[in-house]
Amino acid sequence: MDELFKNSNTQNMFAQLGTRVGNDYVPSKNCYMILMHIYEKLNSSERSATHLRQIIGFSQLLSQHLIPMFIAVNNDNIIDILLKILVSLISPIESLMLVGENGDNSVLLGLNWMMSMSKAAWANLKAIKRIMEIIKEHMKKLSSCPAGCTNNYSISSISDCLRLIKNILHIPHEQYENTILWMFFSEQFDEIIISLIANSNRGHWAVLIIELIALIFKNQHVEQMSKQFIKMNETKKFDSSEDNESNSSSKYPKHGRHSSPEHLSELSNKDSDNDTNFKLNKIIGNLRKNNLMDEEDRSSKEAIIHSLNVHTIKDKLDSPKTKFEELLQLKLPLFPKQFNVPRETYMISYFLQKFTVCFLQNGFNTLVDELYNLLTSNSHIDTSLYFWILTYFCRFCKLNNIKLELVRQIVSFKLISFIVHEGLKISEELRIAKLQKSPNIHLKVRHLHLAIMAIKEVIKTIEFYRQTAVESPIYAHLINDLQNSGNTSPESITWAKDIKSLFTLLIRYYDSDIQIIEYLHDLIVTNHMVLSLFDAFKDYWNLNDNITAYIEKFAVPDTMYKYGLVLQNYEKNSDIVNESVLVMMHHVITKVENTTSLFQPIILKTFLNIFEKNDYMYKRWSDLIKNVLNKFLNIPHTLDCSENTLRGLPCIYEATNELLNLNNYRNKNKVNLLDTTNM
Repeated sequence: MDELFKNSNTQNMFAQLGTRVGNDYVPSKNCYMILMHIYEKLNSSERSATHLRQIIGFSQLLSQHLIPMFIAVNNDNIIDILLKILVSLISPIESLMLVGENGDNSVLLGLNWMMSMSKAAWANLKAIKRIMEIIKEHMKKLSSCPAGCTNNYSISSISDCLRLIKNILHIPHEQYENTILWMFFSEQFDEIIISLIANSNRGHWAVLIIELIALIFKNQHVEQMSKQFIKMNETKKFDSSEDNESNSSSKYPKHGRHSSPEHLSELSNKDSDNDTNFKLNKIIGNLRKNNLMDEEDRSSKEAIIHSLNVHTIKDKLDSPKTKFEELLQLKLPLFPKQFNVPRETYMISYFLQKFTVCFLQNGFNTLVDELYNLLTSNSHIDTSLYFWILTYFCRFCKLNNIKLELVRQIVSFKLISFIVHEGLKISEELRIAKLQKSPNIHLKVRHLHLAIMAIKEVIKTIEFYRQTAVESPIYAHLINDLQNSGNTSPESITWAKDIKSLFTLLIRYYDSDIQIIEYLHDLIVTNHMVLSLFDAFKDYWNLNDNITAYIEKFAVPDTMYKYGLVLQNYEKNSDIVNESVLVMMHHVITKVENTTSLFQPIILKTFLNIFEKNDYMYKRWSDLIKNVLNKFLNIPHTLDCSENTLRGLPCIYEATNELLNLNNYRNKNKVNLLDTTNM
């Protein structure tokens, strides 16, 4: 067999895999043996593996043999090895070779071409449907296993299918991206994800599912999704008088952790033609009304017909209401008409909105909790995706009025404690990477930023439910849990100290050479939220003295300079960013009475600019601004560094007098400033 890979007969060997007969594919008697050898060669460390990939690409083996075989064959052994080959063939290039390695440009171009052709080959509805069928078959086998028993073969097959989907979506080929996503959703991929999360074996594929969700949403910016949900909610309110039907029922498991995936085996196509036509006309009417479909858009119409056919469900676990009855009830936002955008883009966005709501209600809580358990027991799992899924989906809980009991595991300080611990670890890794001038330092920078954003979104979610979920049956349990999270137990003391240490450290050592200003914004805003959280629970956590001590750590020139760096762009900043900066400055001069830490050119020039414009910002913060400027004007200044130090003015301020042109400022604003009482 090795000789076949060493001579010009490789393509003849590929031809020996089987024969296409009409729309069918008949494997040869040597098919399994040839597939095994191909798999071994693909996963060897030899250079011949790369050469074989190129031969497979140029011979179009994937489209001519492997995918047709995958669609037609039912032999478990062949399907098993074929799945592994398909996964290996389109593994991300970065996992196959060092992309930046010299002399590999031709190989890299060849692999990129092969990947592009592979994605085009997978834009095949029959192939996508076959992947979904295999997952459903093995989920049915898992659900029939006796308690305490596992089916490792089914678990492995499901994992391979998920890896295959992940690799398909990972290939950067925009031309087929929306088409392939549409095919996945038309084959109930959303239902399958929810059911996989509900399955008791979810620990085997939890990481894969998060990777898949990240790839599905990679072109859906979180801010854009938020706007679409806001528009959708506004449209629902506007049309509430027309549609009073209940949306309480769902085809998904109500509580992922205790649900069964058996309903996936109950798919049927028994709806009558009249019923289907009624649904079709109503859906298309809604889409046209919202500019999601043109009058003569036949391709989208055909896709919807197919979706209606494959999504007809008899769900014995829940009410008989189907997915597309829920679809009919959804009042879409009025999307603006856009040009040069594929029609599928609107449809994908539409289905992702529906999936997001179902995921928040039925899978988010369980998936996050499962991954938390995996991360705390296995230090080798990358935490980036964990931080991302919290950052991306937490904000949608408020927008979609998700009930507290559906996200209870997320509304918890244990998540913040874990993220803070990871943040401290990542910051140390970043420090070492800077010293070593690592070429991959940007990965550490991004990882740390994700950790901060995750903390911010979890805190916002906790605050949202603390203030709004009063009528929830588990609200009392939530408040009791929050109140006890900051008591004198060793665990509580540790997380409270860690979170204060984290923000003190990261803000002070912010490096504009490698970190973007938005990262500093997120740091300052999240720290502001932490202080607000401490203030809300100070009576329970005995934090009054600790809060003052915490603020003292910010009342130093280096840290206040970072705040001034953000404030200088106050006209472009969001309100919450400016509020977070000025509240901390107010704390510095009132709680710890260290005004001199604000005597810096970057802060004083900004305060002077705000004072002269006399706008809303000044009217809101006039006491703070006048107080700082007044105290600065009343201190004798000199260009002598040693004398400045004696007066509490570090050397960094020795040029402040010149920068502010204080003599003119005194003469112009003397009366206004002297009228200000001390804060």
